Amino acid sequence: MTPTTTLKSDASSSGTVSTLGGSSSVAVKRSSFKKDKKPKKESNPFIPAAIDYADSLGAGLGTAGGSVEGGEHHIDGRIQLGICAMDKKARSKPMAEILSRLDETLFRVVFFGDDLILNHPIDDWPSNIDVLIAFYSKGYPLTKAKEYVKLRNVYLLNDLNMQSKLQDRRKVYDMLEASGIDVPRHVFLSLDNYKSTGTHVEEYDDHIEINGVSIHKPFVEKPIDADDHNIAIYYPTSAGGGCKKLFRKIGNRSSEFYPDISEIRRDGSYVYEEFVETQGTDVKMYTVGPDYGHAEARKSPTVDGKVQRNADGKELRFPVILTRSEKEIARRIVVQFKQFVCGFDLLRVQEGHSVVSYCCDVNGFSFVKNSRKYYDDCAQILTEHMLAVMKPGQLLGFSTLDPLLTEVDNVDLTEHSVSSLNPLHHVARMLRQEELRCVIAVVRHGDRTPKEKLKMNTKEPIILQYFIDNSVDKMENSTKDLKVKAKGPMVDFLAAVQSATSSSADGKDDDDTSENNKLLWKFKHMRDILERWKISGLTRKLQIKPRKFDTDPDTGEKLRCKEVQLILKWGGDLTKLGENQAIKLGKQFRQEIYPDAPGGGILRLHSTFRHDLKIKTSDEGRVMKTAAAFAKGLLELEGEIPPILVSLVHKEKGSMHMLDPSGDKDVKLELDECKEKLSKNLQQDIDWRAMTEEDRFRLVGPPQVTSLRDALAKIGNPRKTLQMIYETMGTLIEELEVMLMGCGSSDEKAAVEPGGIPKGDSEEDGGNDAALSGVKLYKGETLLELTERWRFIHKRLYDKETDTFDLTRIPDVLDNVRFDVLHNPHLGFNCNIA
Repeated sequence: MTPTTTLKSDASSSGTVSTLGGSSSVAVKRSSFKKDKKPKKESNPFIPAAIDYADSLGAGLGTAGGSVEGGEHHIDGRIQLGICAMDKKARSKPMAEILSRLDETLFRVVFFGDDLILNHPIDDWPSNIDVLIAFYSKGYPLTKAKEYVKLRNVYLLNDLNMQSKLQDRRKVYDMLEASGIDVPRHVFLSLDNYKSTGTHVEEYDDHIEINGVSIHKPFVEKPIDADDHNIAIYYPTSAGGGCKKLFRKIGNRSSEFYPDISEIRRDGSYVYEEFVETQGTDVKMYTVGPDYGHAEARKSPTVDGKVQRNADGKELRFPVILTRSEKEIARRIVVQFKQFVCGFDLLRVQEGHSVVSYCCDVNGFSFVKNSRKYYDDCAQILTEHMLAVMKPGQLLGFSTLDPLLTEVDNVDLTEHSVSSLNPLHHVARMLRQEELRCVIAVVRHGDRTPKEKLKMNTKEPIILQYFIDNSVDKMENSTKDLKVKAKGPMVDFLAAVQSATSSSADGKDDDDTSENNKLLWKFKHMRDILERWKISGLTRKLQIKPRKFDTDPDTGEKLRCKEVQLILKWGGDLTKLGENQAIKLGKQFRQEIYPDAPGGGILRLHSTFRHDLKIKTSDEGRVMKTAAAFAKGLLELEGEIPPILVSLVHKEKGSMHMLDPSGDKDVKLELDECKEKLSKNLQQDIDWRAMTEEDRFRLVGPPQVTSLRDALAKIGNPRKTLQMIYETMGTLIEELEVMLMGCGSSDEKAAVEPGGIPKGDSEEDGGNDAALSGVKLYKGETLLELTERWRFIHKRLYDKETDTFDLTRIPDVLDNVRFDVLHNPHLGFNCNIA
């Protein structure tokens, strides 16, 4: 018979049920609640013929049950079903829902109770149990339960020996892999000499190594004890770093983010596994036997830590349609772990055109919290299974598939019914239009800090030694460029710069040339940039290029590097304003493109996996953070950006090149030709308003090129406008220099000599290198750095020798104007930079 998967339409249930095989005959009936015994709405369902053994202890349960010697069935013909579990689980509403559906003419349910389980010897436990439901939870005496099973030789639904293995996450992963089930890439750090593991860990900025195996951030840190739910996720510096701590739900919280924690725990044994991107959704799977599965999706606690709940306070879960491979995973777990009723967690990943599922946890005995359909099916399957084991003669066949096939067969697939199942088909047919298949949005990053760069050539010995020590080949004559991003090497470079700055300042005398003073100032400037923020994340990038070498006079062979070029880049970071812009845009996009519907709109669709949402970005930090902030607004998430970024945002080569024309030579040639023409034409001293239409056509093209024509109409004379921009920038720099002379530190005063040549520290200054006081700038930028930022662009905007403007600098001018107007408006410049 063909495997079947159906979505339940009952409003009181959520989830998908799947069956993998079986015949279609019905052998048993399902009991319903008796009207005179119907419980109150808030109470657990009434369980027919159920007793509490603790209440009957000493009264002779064997007599009450009518048991006989020799292992025969009881006189009244009923199967004695023992519930040997802690009361919190055994007497829970889901358990009562399942047990209440068992036919009282076939079964009698016997509750052991906490007092009997914990405080009485196994000789006092029921002696005539046929089938036992026993499973571990906190405080449960598993060893004692095993001894009871051995003593009474009862039939177990869930094997207790295997439940011991479920307590160790390492054993679970080893068994899953042995069964051919995919698990996340992982490594064990064990202090108890567990097999296939490591005992030594080396920690780096963005990865760890355990016995030579590297696990890169983001990665998950799980205690080996399955009862310990203090799980941590560590994020890479490219996502902002930090750690998210997961825990059992407390109110509406299931996790918290700690931005300052980046180092792993060292207090025990752990499983470290690569973080699997699942679009922010977890799949919970519940099996009843090897051929039945019920799956639900929920928002992952790794996203923002907020638990979504319905009006009744229950966690929101949505139906999931299982794939064939997921059904096979369920079957193998039930068989391998010998857990007839079992729950486990799946991580779904879209790889190409297929869905790949990884199992990350097996929980043992678990049941669905609120699904009438699941309770019906679970009771039906348990009934058939127990009859097959204890009374096979009374079972004519298995009916696991029957209720599902009945639902499918009874659906009238007429045009009207199909339209009612999916209103879009009906609407599209009425409007005679194609159905909308997807929505694609291209979003630019939000407001950012200006991108800046500092270059200098140096022969400083300590810098040369740093280059040699950190080069790839560790050779004195290394010719390869060195790129530094990681925290450790950057901290070492800062120490080298601080040492070079101190030694240069101490060895300076009155005869020092202005060039040496300028070099000292650049070291101080570089030091200030490195010290401005805590070294974490990609806030700064360093590149060191070897420039000159000592050579062998005979062979000309390069012996040792004697001069390097330092290139320090910083800036380009997403500002808080940019983050808020992206969040607002995401919210606006959701409200306008996906207006809220009775079913929950895009928020519900995303959670059910039926909405194939993909967020892709380049590897630039500001772009990734913008994407995460956009997702935060789009999906109404809470919390910090790094967890959302790691959970929902994808970096792929394909998406990185999607808007990059460099791979298409023809396109690049056209773009270069266009840029060259624009640069040439906009240098001309002409007035757009006085030009003839023929001249305008020759300058920018036909009237259809409205954007360029409108821009030139506003600009008027492009040459005079460029000159005005250049002069305004010069006035701005003069004002900044006056401010520096009035209240700057010695470093900053040294920078404002004519031509930008620094002067020496005076005794009056006292060699004070403290940051500028009295003027607070955005993100800790000093007034000196702001001045140099503008001076750098000003020098490169206009070339006096060729009398030409570099139009590629105009976007930089715009970036800096917008940034200072938005973030440093309190400076109060006299010139109108806006």
